[in-house]
Amino acid sequence: LWQYRDITERQSAQQAIQESEEKYRGVLDNMELGLLEVDTEDTILRTNNAFCQMLGFEAAELIGRNAGQTLLPEVSQKEILARNAERRLGLSSVYEIQLKRKNGELIWGVISGAPLKNAQGQIVGSIGIQFDLTERKKLETDLAEAKLVADRARMAERQFLTHMSHEIRTPLNAITGMAYLMQKSGATPEQTDRLNKIAAASKHLLEIIDSILDLSKIEAGKLTLGAE
Repeated sequence: LWQYRDITERQSAQQAIQESEEKYRGVLDNMELGLLEVDTEDTILRTNNAFCQMLGFEAAELIGRNAGQTLLPEVSQKEILARNAERRLGLSSVYEIQLKRKNGELIWGVISGAPLKNAQGQIVGSIGIQFDLTERKKLETDLAEAKLVADRARMAERQFLTHMSHEIRTPLNAITGMAYLMQKSGATPEQTDRLNKIAAASKHLLEIIDSILDLSKIEAGKLTLGAE
């Protein structure tokens, strides 16, 4: 006696699943973004080439190790504990965090993390996609430092202009005052003409100084316009 069972459909389904898994694995292994899968105890289950290159590890050096202890500096521990708590609640998030390379160097990464579920919908860990932000962070730091230097330079310029204007105004007021007194002390027509020119030049110079001070105030946002 003998019997047989047609398992063509089951074999076809298994083959389709296997092909899908291989395709999924190929995409993850060759994409430029880093990938890390961990279980609920933060033990590393899977990683890809991009992640290993980002942090200087071989995959075999990471599998089975605790992700937080291996890949995070002390300053990032509190952040990752909060994110792991979110995963246990089934929440996803995107955040920036410092990572530690194999040689101890610290880099910045942006992580898009999500809970990892089994076929029954139970949370069995988490999966994260990482992107190296180190260059962007460095650029932001350089820009912030350059802005600080520029702000200090503008402040020094305003202080110099204000100080210079006051230093010039004092002797200029003295010249204007002496010219006025000489005009009132019986000066000859020729002397009066010269004194008038001194007074006009002094007034013009004072107007220039006031304009310089106004420009400094405009740049500092401190110029107020009175109503007519």
